[in-house]
Amino acid sequence: MKFKGKGHCLEYFKRKLEAYPMDEPFFDEDLLWLFKHHPRFAEKTRGLNVISFVKHKNPRNPRTYALYAVLEDGSEVDWSYRKVIDYIFSGEKMYKIMNIYQAFRRAIEDQIIIFKERRRLGSLYLTDDGEWLLGSEVEVHHDPSFKELVIQFLEQENLELWDVPLKEGKDGISYDIADPQLRERWREFHREKAELKLLSRETHRMMRSRGKCVTS
Repeated sequence: MKFKGKGHCLEYFKRKLEAYPMDEPFFDEDLLWLFKHHPRFAEKTRGLNVISFVKHKNPRNPRTYALYAVLEDGSEVDWSYRKVIDYIFSGEKMYKIMNIYQAFRRAIEDQIIIFKERRRLGSLYLTDDGEWLLGSEVEVHHDPSFKELVIQFLEQENLELWDVPLKEGKDGISYDIADPQLRERWREFHREKAELKLLSRETHRMMRSRGKCVTS
């Protein structure tokens, strides 16, 4: 899709979303295209297909709505179309940096899914806080943060972030690490160094707001 600029893109999706009623699932190809540009798309969808979208009243501001993607297992994950548009129009350098981090995330996506599945019993997941929650209510936290792990790995490889070769993903939107050996070394590094925790979304957000979590 082509837009004249950020304002044009925002207005296009704002009008499109306003046309859909509250609390009624709908499918929109353009919205799916936008969601796939989310820097944490792989983590949010957990390898599951997006079957629809839905608007619910925003719990933080009842006068507005929150947008959710409905996955094939029936779970709903919230995401901000405005933040994705900000990401797309954040400038060429920042855009490439985020694509590189996205490629690192995609490389270890299966490890994240396996970690979560080990905590699942039926439709519920056991968090590190001892709560049983739905898949849409939990998020995986990295310690050190995901960004810090990538930086540590690149230092070990004597590489700069810009040195990481990328290739277009099969979906034609996302990017993957082009060097298969570098990708495998990163997977092994993540497997050994990453300490993962399963937290409620609310706990995870509180950690971010307090500066204890740069990025999950």
